[in-house]
Amino acid sequence: MPTVKQMWHEGGMRTFYRGLVIGLVGVFPYSAIDMSTFEALKLAYLRSTGLEEPGVLALLAFGSISGSVGATSVYPLNLVRTRLQASGSSGHPQVYTGMWDVVQKTHANEGIRGFYRGLLPTLAKVVPAVSISYVVYEHSKRQLGVAD
Repeated sequence: MPTVKQMWHEGGMRTFYRGLVIGLVGVFPYSAIDMSTFEALKLAYLRSTGLEEPGVLALLAFGSISGSVGATSVYPLNLVRTRLQASGSSGHPQVYTGMWDVVQKTHANEGIRGFYRGLLPTLAKVVPAVSISYVVYEHSKRQLGVAD
């Protein structure tokens, strides 16, 4: 409760929603890029092999690629959101006034590469998670008799 009181005192209700807009803005492009890349890879594979359904290893590969492309595409938005949310904390003492302030300071201090700081650990988490999710998704569709 002391943390909630301190947050309220420092910024009111707005403090509890810091980074929400940029988070929502990042979710939609990520999902669109991830799913469309997965479906495009799956369709190309099925056309080139003549198979009716891809195997587990193919699904894992498609999920790895699509998850990587999606995560890399929206990573700068996620970095801005994370820095905005952590602004002024003990682990991230830099204080930001808003989304554009994060963008300007990150670019000024770290250049374009700064927007991709921490991408590798993110991919290490995203790649297996997305791959497994797509395998489960495709097998669930088959079991339920849902066609493409």
